[in-house]
Amino acid sequence: MQSYLDEYIVATRLIFRPEGATIDQLAEALGKTARAVFSILNQLDNMFPLYTEQDPDNPKKLRYKADSTFAEYLPNLEFSEKDKVVFNYLISNAPNTPSFEKDAGRLFNKLKIMAAERGALIENGNNKPSYVIGAKTIHKQVNRKEVDKVVEKLLSIISNKKWMDITYKSMHSGKTIPYQNIFPIVLFVWNGDSYAYVINNSGALRMLAIERFVSIDRIYDGAKPERKYDIESLLFDPFGIMYDTEPFTVKLKLSKIESEYEKQKEWPDCVSFEDCPDGDSIMTATTHSLFECKRWILARVPRVKVLEPAWLKEEIMESVKEYIQ
Repeated sequence: MQSYLDEYIVATRLIFRPEGATIDQLAEALGKTARAVFSILNQLDNMFPLYTEQDPDNPKKLRYKADSTFAEYLPNLEFSEKDKVVFNYLISNAPNTPSFEKDAGRLFNKLKIMAAERGALIENGNNKPSYVIGAKTIHKQVNRKEVDKVVEKLLSIISNKKWMDITYKSMHSGKTIPYQNIFPIVLFVWNGDSYAYVINNSGALRMLAIERFVSIDRIYDGAKPERKYDIESLLFDPFGIMYDTEPFTVKLKLSKIESEYEKQKEWPDCVSFEDCPDGDSIMTATTHSLFECKRWILARVPRVKVLEPAWLKEEIMESVKEYIQ
């Protein structure tokens, strides 16, 4: 949770500057994608009013700002003696010493916050947004050493095109389940958690959370399964990576305010916007994730309305009725 708090403090410091901050600056400072930055800004907007101004260096971009009086309530930070010892040791002797990894991470978070407080940016060169696995981006309270071991094994299995049998912990029941004849395709990070797309021997695609791997029991050779899935389109789905349906196209009407907000984001190529005379926009997108698409729409009602398909419009209406009963 501490890492999330650091991100919010860094973002807040930057938008409290007189010049504010652009999405690109925030993404660079936080090591996040533009979509993740918009999510953080959305949460901050619930805490205190945000406003935007055109970036004088690039009129097509916006600078996000806030009332500077709110900054008085943010914490003041200084280095402890332990911080100084760790900092000096890492710089002079062991930048990758595993025993100092946790303290170094906390120190780097503090550095980011202090830099933001002074209106500067500090970037961790090893923390680039990517859909390829980076186990160090996991924020949950998990056994990091065990996760690292699983990641190392999975990378080897994928590169050598092997099959595997695993034992997996169910999220719903908490019980361990044996999965046999699994062919892993790709590892990736989504919302700070690590996942693998795998295919079973019947050709069905599944998404597994790496932190719930109990063990990899057997690794063996087998014929490479026919690739029936466009993995790139799954990883860059506009609404999320939870694959639960065949691809379908959704057409949404966005209010003027929502439209201005959404068009600032970096959407994949399967998303397009068409301006309406009244200032609203029609957003068209192709997705594999019905669950995530519905959740995205419901979080924005009434600023977003479903135009097509008709069956999705009915499902959203039923969901709204359930919420207000």
